[in-house]
Amino acid sequence: MTIPPPSLVITPQNIDLGVMTLGQSRETSFTVLNRGAFGTGAPTVQLSAYGVDDFAILSSTCDAPLGPGLTCAVTIQCQPKSVGSKWALLDLAFVPGGAVGAGLRVEVVAP
Repeated sequence: MTIPPPSLVITPQNIDLGVMTLGQSRETSFTVLNRGAFGTGAPTVQLSAYGVDDFAILSSTCDAPLGPGLTCAVTIQCQPKSVGSKWALLDLAFVPGGAVGAGLRVEVVAP
């Protein structure tokens, strides 16, 4: 008998914060849902990619195994340090359970 894996979904999959003026900050949140019939292991949560220094994980409830039908959330803060296009990837890896990810983008202009 094969045990079906958890089925993870992150929403939204991508967030475009639009145009921000240097010196501003914004927060945005992502939600992970386990649509599967079985729980996950505890996740690792990280940001990566170009502009990652302009984004930070502000808070996360994704710090324990995620049971069937349950959700957790990650809040990201964008506080750009220079002008230009910035983007980052939010990655959550649940072992066992799989991985989900989402993208963030912002265009930063001078005041």
